[in-house]
Amino acid sequence: MAFQGLIEEFQPPEGIKYDAVVFNESLQHTDTPLESIDRYRGFLSEHGFIVISLFKNAKETANGPRLARFLAADCMKGKYSLIDQAEGISVSRNLVWRIFVFR
Repeated sequence: MAFQGLIEEFQPPEGIKYDAVVFNESLQHTDTPLESIDRYRGFLSEHGFIVISLFKNAKETANGPRLARFLAADCMKGKYSLIDQAEGISVSRNLVWRIFVFR
């Protein structure tokens, strides 16, 4: 089943919980990324998790790097239970993404 719409407006069908929610290069373009994460955590099943990938822009004030810093700080504070964190690298294009997996 596929859905299309704004991240801030999505509501799952009644009684539906998800095992995974993936924000692939999208969350940093919303007006309320941290609030959206908190809202989507409520859509997870008991053992569900969220995956967020953020382009590692060389400009530290860009949305992706800023959100990555906020996520890392919130994980350190215990707000989110960090399952894993990694970097994805495109060698041919010299691009890097930060990837967070948490509950």
